[in-house]
Amino acid sequence: MKKMIIIFLLIFISAGQTLHSSGTHVPLSSREVTINIFFEGYNPKMNTFRFLKLICFPLYNGVSTAVICGIDSSGKGSVTFPLVIPQEIMLLADGNFAMMYASPGHTTNVCFDMAAFQAHKQLPVPTAFPLRFSGGFARFNMHFNDLWPKLMAIIPSDNQKKMIDSLEQPAYKSYRLTVMQTMLDTLHEFNRKWNTGKDFHDAMLEYIHYWAAEDLVRYGWLHRQGKPERLSENYLDFLNEIPINNSNALVTGKYAAFLREYLGMWQRQWRYIPVELTDEQLYTFIEADASPVSEGEKLALRIPAKKRSAGQEAMVSKLFSLYEVKYSNFRNNLNMLDSLAKQLPPGIGTDIMLARIISDYLNQFKQPLSLRNMQLMNCHIGNQDICALVKRDNEQLKHKLAGTSTDNNEHGEFKLHQEQLYRKLVAPYSGKVVYIDFWAPWCAPCVSEIPASKALAKKLKNKDVVFLYIGVECDKNLWEAAVKKMFDSGAHYYADKNESILLEAKFNFSGIPRYVLIDKTGKVKDENAPSPGSGAELQGEILDLLEGSGN
Repeated sequence: MKKMIIIFLLIFISAGQTLHSSGTHVPLSSREVTINIFFEGYNPKMNTFRFLKLICFPLYNGVSTAVICGIDSSGKGSVTFPLVIPQEIMLLADGNFAMMYASPGHTTNVCFDMAAFQAHKQLPVPTAFPLRFSGGFARFNMHFNDLWPKLMAIIPSDNQKKMIDSLEQPAYKSYRLTVMQTMLDTLHEFNRKWNTGKDFHDAMLEYIHYWAAEDLVRYGWLHRQGKPERLSENYLDFLNEIPINNSNALVTGKYAAFLREYLGMWQRQWRYIPVELTDEQLYTFIEADASPVSEGEKLALRIPAKKRSAGQEAMVSKLFSLYEVKYSNFRNNLNMLDSLAKQLPPGIGTDIMLARIISDYLNQFKQPLSLRNMQLMNCHIGNQDICALVKRDNEQLKHKLAGTSTDNNEHGEFKLHQEQLYRKLVAPYSGKVVYIDFWAPWCAPCVSEIPASKALAKKLKNKDVVFLYIGVECDKNLWEAAVKKMFDSGAHYYADKNESILLEAKFNFSGIPRYVLIDKTGKVKDENAPSPGSGAELQGEILDLLEGSGN
């Protein structure tokens, strides 16, 4: 696996500003952040990367979002995009992985020395990255760039994986809390030596605490290699010291990452309640959903079944076929929201998890909520800023589905390159449904899905469908060897580092595996399609597109 070099630049909220005290209202609104990049010594003939990819980690909406920054011939680039809270930003350039921390409403200037940049890749252990900072919080960033390698040396990723695999719950908890304390001791000593100040100390305190909390909760599904296990009450008592609701923690993306893991754990243990749809419930749902239903159809629903005419019974049957699944999805989500709100104490962390449930519903089912149904969904969220953000997401989905969305951070030249590459990939398969599998040989989840993909491709071999396997973010020689070993046939394409960025931005993903469905006309029908392992679900979507009913 390629070596990953990670850097953190911490840009705090404003010069001299202290952390929020407990109970203080933290304003949560979308503001723009600007990041200016300069690769000093960049030579376009020798340095072939043309784009820098930045991956944001939203507070609750999805896992990540990709933003693209073009690099000109002089090695300069600049990008502006909205953020809600200070958070980690991943940087990917020239096959290297870096991280920074950006703050809404501020500008960060980062200078990479290309010679030192290349030399740093060869170092065997984490060290402070050769960066220069200017603009706001330069001193703060300098300190974090020095501290971060010291923290990483305490918990190497390989050792962390080994401990998760080998230790049972009590032993792993003891290990991870001991690591956390070592990090805290390192932080205290660092602050004493360099007199970094309260802001730096408090921000790092939250970062270290929620880094540990994220790992401790994640253990539940990583320990047995993806087979979730229930975490005991004794194991989870660390939440008494690292609380779910903590407005002070809104200065680190680790807090959002922890809440995402905690919600995932809670959802795995949540008891699914089967939904039964009656005539009255369907009528109420259609009214609240503002669905385009005729007065005659509404009347048919209100008439008792024994008194309906044959025509009215046909109307009701049609309505059930159209809305039963939609209602079930909505009702299940509402039940989940109600359960979470009852089981957890109110506060900012609970509100963020409630918002994530609503966001996941919008992203998964692509069904915008009516005003009434939105009120039902977000009634438990106490933070009005988060309520407003969820309503904004709902409106953005409406515009996206209507084709009127203006939310696009891509410049014209980048968009042109992106579309040219996309057309080159799908043009040979005009008139066919295309199922794209983005993968890499180093990605274990990607490789584990390939047998199911090959089986489905074989099952549909006499139909107008193509399974296109695209290698991204990987070495070409290793990719070619893997293709030769794992495939007897099929359509394959290797995307180089620039093409990988273009495709990842086109389909808005930052991690693999990722699957995309293209219809016979070359139009993207599902940019987050089911995996091959989903079986009937994926096959159903493909057959719908083949029959022309996937509109």
